[in-house]
Amino acid sequence: TALKNGTMEFPETADGYLSLIAWGGDARGVTLEHLKYPLDDSVLQPHIALGISNEFVSGECARVTVQDGCLLVVKPR
Repeated sequence: TALKNGTMEFPETADGYLSLIAWGGDARGVTLEHLKYPLDDSVLQPHIALGISNEFVSGECARVTVQDGCLLVVKPR
């Protein structure tokens, strides 16, 4: 799924891994909440693997926000 200049939420029942890849340039203002590896107002770049293989925290509603740019949000079924 592509997320551009917005927020995506996942239910507290979400489990497994989540990867985020900057698409078409830098993604700025990236905030990850209630994931194993949180970020706060960070920059993800297409050639850096910072957003790869994060994990959902059991019992927490996770949230991914990007203020400027586009992220590919990859979650296995």
